[in-house]
Amino acid sequence: MSSEQLKFRPNVPEKIQQEQLDILEAAQKRVQDGEV
Repeated sequence: MSSEQLKFRPNVPEKIQQEQLDILEAAQKRVQDGEV
């Protein structure tokens, strides 16, 4: 899922959206660092 899909999911409070984006960014950083 792209970050844009997360941003525009209906019926999801902003706080939860931000948590999902933080998790996504952390996962992408792990991939870039070769930990996955």
